[in-house]
Amino acid sequence: MIEFTHEMDPENLEQDYPVVPKGWYKAIIEDSDFGRNKKNTGNLLTLSYQIIDHPHFSGHKIRNYVSHGHEDKKTRNIASQTLNSILIAIGYKESVLSDHEVLRNIPIEIEVGIRDGGEYGKQNIVKKHRAITTGQKPAVSQDQGVKEHAPAPAAPAKQAWE
Repeated sequence: MIEFTHEMDPENLEQDYPVVPKGWYKAIIEDSDFGRNKKNTGNLLTLSYQIIDHPHFSGHKIRNYVSHGHEDKKTRNIASQTLNSILIAIGYKESVLSDHEVLRNIPIEIEVGIRDGGEYGKQNIVKKHRAITTGQKPAVSQDQGVKEHAPAPAAPAKQAWE
């Protein structure tokens, strides 16, 4: 059994994170997960973005959901458009994507919007994706993507965009 310990720090409490203003930002998809949606009407690809290379918002995280394989045709079409835009933005060269981890850790630009999150207040959403026109990493294929663009080790080494 794994032992759990935590040293309490009364100066380090939960906080609200500011909403990023609308606009285009450099970001990476730092994590992704794929599974069934809550209503069991399709699959859900959860993408966790991190803004990079920004003087005020570097490190800010935004979560986006893509309803892939949904029973509703319009929802499927929106998901397809989103994934196609991401694949073009990262320079993906294959005709079929079968591993969502290939999407990770490749700098792209995202258009950030703001929506009313109800009881949770205003929240950021990702509206569009595009390639970074300068300093873009080389295109990847499915076989190369996971190996070359796997998450960096937890060492203090700086990323290329830092």
